[in-house]
Amino acid sequence: MSSNDPRPPAPVQYYPDDEISLYELWDILQRRRMVVIITTAVIALASAVFALSREPV
Repeated sequence: MSSNDPRPPAPVQYYPDDEISLYELWDILQRRRMVVIITTAVIALASAVFALSREPV
């Protein structure tokens, strides 16, 4: 879309139920707790292995 386009920008549509529920987020985190824990552990382990495998400066 160029700046010379005579059409007005599309209106932003509002959805009345478009809200974030903290309870729903907490529920998802609780149900996926093991995924979060395993992912964090794998990344921490990989970071430690990488850091310890480097030659000291």
